[in-house]
Amino acid sequence: MDASTETIVKMLEPLSEDSRQRVVREMSVLVAGIMSEKQWDTLFHSREDGLARAARQAKGQIRQGLAKPTSGTGPEKRIGCGRIPRFIHPCISSA
Repeated sequence: MDASTETIVKMLEPLSEDSRQRVVREMSVLVAGIMSEKQWDTLFHSREDGLARAARQAKGQIRQGLAKPTSGTGPEKRIGCGRIPRFIHPCISSA
């Protein structure tokens, strides 16, 4: 047993069986949350690496003349900002 496990066992020893079961249920929720965060962190970093790699590839293709940048075709152009009130969409000037 490692030190953490020994500490938990010592903390549980003086408790009744019902109290121990309650601690186990609470720890299960805590451990599940920590594992979920770890999975999200792993997923985010793997996607981040993939996005960075795709961005580098796109920049290289633009430099080589194999692709063109798509400036001016963002979502504000596709959805037609004129139909969205100024206070909702930032691409519309307040003039």
